[in-house]
Amino acid sequence: DADKLTEKAKIFANNYFEAIIKSGVKRVIYLSSIGADMKQGNGLIAIHHNAENILKKLPSEVGISFIRPAGFYKGLFNYIPAIKHNGFISANYGGDDIVVWVSNLDIAVNIFVYFTISKLPTKERKVLLKTSQR
Repeated sequence: DADKLTEKAKIFANNYFEAIIKSGVKRVIYLSSIGADMKQGNGLIAIHHNAENILKKLPSEVGISFIRPAGFYKGLFNYIPAIKHNGFISANYGGDDIVVWVSNLDIAVNIFVYFTISKLPTKERKVLLKTSQR
């Protein structure tokens, strides 16, 4: 049930909040999702919307960045059984749909850059990763 999942995710986000406060961490990067800025109409991405709103309440001395990539491109290994069975790759996309995927490597590079900046702003920062042509 989506409502139970959303409520469970709020508990996790509050646990993150408490852990950040208790640990004294001064820099936080939350790997969120494209669409997390939307209050409604974003399906289960509402989990990230709620988590961001909880983490925005961190004290001002804690720098927070929200990384909002599109779908992760992790390879097609999980499709192998279906490819072998069906003889083709299938997904819930229309033939003319353009699907945006971001490489895990691009996400990692951006997170590394934000962690190595000498002074991360103490107010929130949102980073939307753009896809690159490879």
